[in-house]
This record gives sequence, structure tokens and C-alpha cells, in this order.
Amino acid sequence: AHIADGTLQGLPNVDVIQRLQGDIRVSPQTIHVDVLSGRALETDWRLSGDIALTESFSAELLLTGTVDAQAAGARLWPALSAWNPSGTVELAAVCRGPLARWPQVDLLARAHVREAAATLPWGAQRLERIEATLEYDHLAQTVTIASFAGRLQDAAITARGSVHPLAPPALHLTARASGDLAMLAALAPAQPSIEALQGPVAVELSVEGPLSALNWDGAATVEHARLALRGWPAALEGLRGTLHVNPERVSM
Repeated sequence: AHIADGTLQGLPNVDVIQRLQGDIRVSPQTIHVDVLSGRALETDWRLSGDIALTESFSAELLLTGTVDAQAAGARLWPALSAWNPSGTVELAAVCRGPLARWPQVDLLARAHVREAAATLPWGAQRLERIEATLEYDHLAQTVTIASFAGRLQDAAITARGSVHPLAPPALHLTARASGDLAMLAALAPAQPSIEALQGPVAVELSVEGPLSALNWDGAATVEHARLALRGWPAALEGLRGTLHVNPERVSM
């Protein structure tokens, strides 16, 4: 059967799929989708695969699409609008298992984030040149940050980790950043006693635990840094070393 300019309504979070077109073959045992394309959430999608005509409707389906981060992100996650995201997300999702038992199906999705940017919710700093790969496992209820790279002004940032959205939501993240102390100081709360802070710095941060009670540990290594304090006759030059920080103590 050939579908041309069809419409499907009533799907959760989607509302309506328009411009449905493609070819479907139906036999007594199987519905085979060669390629079925449509448009939803301001995105063009493509679906292919098979659905067995049994009591459980066992399926093996592949869904792909390239999403505009600003348009689709705001619909699926309204809080994301405050971040003013831009860029594209290449999505591919594979669904295997009995659709009649939804949500107990094997659903794996991968998202490649390309040339993206977002404004951080604190300090109005713009995180740019974001390239990332995210993976979602529906049965495990886990989002894995397989890779993340971006730039915050002159600082290069990388990260890996995972997010567990089930109650209680939990996070496991390792992040690294390299840049200048002046840029990092601009992100932190103002320190009236510091007049100037400059020099290369490398930061490592580990965050783990439920979002309501995160444990974190960080380290910052500086080389040839300069610190000028208000009221001091001269700046401290050539500073080097590693500062370790966690919620309980600061050590060098």
C-alpha cells in the first residue's frame, strides 16, 4: 500500500504527524514498512521495519530524524527554552519487542549533537561549539553522555557520564576544562578582595549521586598564575600548584 500526504493525530507529546508518505506491505503475518516519512515537532522523520501481526505485536523498527534544538527541544522539554539552545541533533532510535507490553520494550536511542550552543542558566555565559553523543536505554532508564565537547569563551570543556532520570534522579559525571583563570573567575561569585586573577588553569570535576544530595570533588591546577589582592602593594607572580576542593575541605 502506498500512503501519500497522510495525517496521524493523537500521539502523546507529538499531537500530529503530517505529510505521511511511503510504502507499507501487509501479509497475514507481518506489516513491513519499507520507508514511511512524515513531519512532526518541526522535524522530518523516517520510519522503517517490521511489526508481527501476533497478540503481542512484536516489532523491530528504526526511526531517524534531524532535529532543530530550539524548535523541538522547547516542545519536548519546555524548561530548555530558557537556555536559548541552537544547533542540530541527529537522532536514531531502534525499538525491539512486543509493542503490546509497552513500555517494557527494548528501546535504544542515540543523539549526535552538532554545532550547538546554549546559554548557561547562571551568569548568562554562552556555551558554544558543542559536539556531543548521547545514548538512551529505555529499559535501564539511563542517559549516557558518551562524549561532550564545547567552549566557554576561551575555555575548552569535555565531559562524560550518565543520568538516571528515575526517582530519585541521579547523576554520574566527569568533566574537564582548560582555560584562563580570569574566565573561570568570571563564572564564580564575585570576590571583593581579588583585584586580578590570571594564568592558565586545568580543572577536573567529578559529580555523583542523587540530584538532591550530590557528592562532588574537584581539582584545579595552575601554572605561572598571577594574583593581585586589593590593598596589597604587589601582585603574587609565578604561582603554581593544585587546589583540591570538595564540600568538606579545601587542600593544596
